[in-house]
Amino acid sequence: MLRYLFPKFVFILGMTNVISIILIWMSCRCRMNGLFGNQLRVKLRKYNRYQKFYNWHRYYRWILLISIILHGTLATLTYGIPFKI
Repeated sequence: MLRYLFPKFVFILGMTNVISIILIWMSCRCRMNGLFGNQLRVKLRKYNRYQKFYNWHRYYRWILLISIILHGTLATLTYGIPFKI
């Protein structure tokens, strides 16, 4: 019964990967320094909402790591390895 839900879990974990990557990119200190310059970082740091969002950056990475591991494992169990070994 649970095996029939694996494709749905694979899809949900794939979306979790995409969302996590976007969250990491949006909260990354390096992106603020290099890509958009110092002005954007100074403007955003004034807002409490962004500071709370930024403080969660370390958890976004853990969510992404766990999601990638589960996504790969469930995808392999569900669809197998498409190459002859």
